[in-house]
Parts: sequence; C-alpha cells; structure tokens
Amino acid sequence: MLPYQFKLDLQDELSRVVEEPHELAIPSGALLELEGIAGERSKNGVFAKNSLEYWRGEIAKGNARVLLSKGKVDDWIVHTAASPDVLVCTNDSGMRARLKGKKLKAIVLRERSHLAIV
Repeated sequence: MLPYQFKLDLQDELSRVVEEPHELAIPSGALLELEGIAGERSKNGVFAKNSLEYWRGEIAKGNARVLLSKGKVDDWIVHTAASPDVLVCTNDSGMRARLKGKKLKAIVLRERSHLAIV
C-alpha cells in the first residue's frame, strides 16, 4: 500500500535501489489480505483497493507475477526471503524485525519519501 499512502513511484524507486535486473512478485496470500482490507470503509481500505488495482495492472501487463503462498503469508515471506536472490519490500515493523532477526535484507520506506535497502 506504500505507493498510495506516500505517493511513491514504486517502479522508479525499486529501479533506483536495486541495481541488478529484478522482477516484481507478490504472494497470493498478500493479495488475499489486500482484498480483505479493500472491503473496509477506511483510509486503509482505499489504499488497499488502489494497491490491488496497481498489482492487477502490473500482473496483466506482465510486469509482475503472483507467487503461490501457503499458510500464514508473513511466515511464507520470511521463509522465501532466505533465498539469496529475494528482497522483501515492506513497511511493516513486525516483518522488518523478523527479517532483521534472521539477518535478511529488506527494502523499506525512509523519511516517507524514498526506498532504501536495510
């Protein structure tokens, strides 16, 4: 939901911080979570709805893909992030702490204006 909460161009920012060729992917469980939040009548509901539209558009254009996730999506993300060719982009403090605890890098929002690898 970062691009809509903080008016951030996700593609440009990811290209800036990740110099190697990269591919966007989202776990199927994260899409399901966004669908649930999108049904809420709140700011987060609006952000989630916009995020779903963004991801569906990127997937339809072939710029991103959905990865089939099983179980709790956060557990799946941490497990998958153990692969050396995976970087997780998150602003969730709990997820950031879990990744840091396993000495895994993540792409995070800095100063509400840009992404950085930590």
